[in-house]
Amino acid sequence: MTKLLTVMRSAFLPIFFLALAFTACEGPKGADGATGATGPQGPQGPAGPSGAQQCGVCHNNSTLLFAKQSEWAQSLHGTGEMYVYGNQSDCAYCHTSQGFLEYNQTGVKPVTGAPYSDPATINCRTCHNVHTNYDSTDWGLKRTVPVAFYAATVASADLGKGNLCGQCHQARPSSTPIDLTNPNATISITDMRLGAHHSPAANVYTGSLQFVPNGNATVPTSNYHSMVKDACVTCHMANTYVAHGQATGGHTFKTVSDDGTIFNTTACKVCHTEVANLTKFNQIGSGFTDTFQTDMDSCATVMIQKGWMTASKNWNASSSKPLVVTQNEAAAMYAYNALQEDKSQGVHNPKYARAVLDNIMQVLGIK
Repeated sequence: MTKLLTVMRSAFLPIFFLALAFTACEGPKGADGATGATGPQGPQGPAGPSGAQQCGVCHNNSTLLFAKQSEWAQSLHGTGEMYVYGNQSDCAYCHTSQGFLEYNQTGVKPVTGAPYSDPATINCRTCHNVHTNYDSTDWGLKRTVPVAFYAATVASADLGKGNLCGQCHQARPSSTPIDLTNPNATISITDMRLGAHHSPAANVYTGSLQFVPNGNATVPTSNYHSMVKDACVTCHMANTYVAHGQATGGHTFKTVSDDGTIFNTTACKVCHTEVANLTKFNQIGSGFTDTFQTDMDSCATVMIQKGWMTASKNWNASSSKPLVVTQNEAAAMYAYNALQEDKSQGVHNPKYARAVLDNIMQVLGIK
């Protein structure tokens, strides 16, 4: 038996090594054969829209698009010069269309592309997804996430569709830190523009101004206008269908016409039903806005008399001649500037704005 196994191994091994030799010596792969015949054509897919049909979703015989463009042309976004003066890396992300689009895409500010050779004002493509899908979704807003504040007592706020507005219409960080934990300590102000920058509407609306002076008035932490869906959009874009030149609402974003004769109170009347035939904001709350503006003017008069403010309403402060006040007085200056630049005469957040103004007046010795 042992001899038989030896004979079998002797016969198998040469065959095994011969197979290995043939495998190891395999030649290169040959060329591909000829392409086979084309298969039968598949069924034809559904016809897509023509170019005219695709564009016609927006560019059609209706006046919708033209009306919005006409309204925008009467807005400060369309006519203002802020895009010329703001074409700098740390300003362009709100003052130019290019800067906002760059910031919206990268999330980085200051933007690196500024100054832009052809700065454009805020326009349709700044706010809307124009020519993205070439359908109705192109009307969608570029930015919908909650507003992240730069300088406020809260980190963020969800204003619905107003989030797009609040992205820019908010306070910038103050160049002068104010310490209200020691309100009677002195502070040297060297910035003639101490304040919240222009149009800090989102901070007033949410009651989150960075500095508010101490006083007897209790400053509320809520705003009954916050129940208004989409915040800025609901009130500033409520249509009133008035003539060109007197337009308010829509894409003019105006609540008062340029000639001061038309007041867009359409959104106000939803809640303020107690006021019959409401035509002016000062009819809400028994002359609230008139009283508010009168008191703001009184504050300005006193601050000019104190030498804090110039006649042009800049602070009388510079690095060569600092303005020395208390921390609480500095907070009153900051808050006054914020309410003035908010430009709503307190309407954005009435109870909050009124309490802040009362404390400013107390600091100034007016009440």
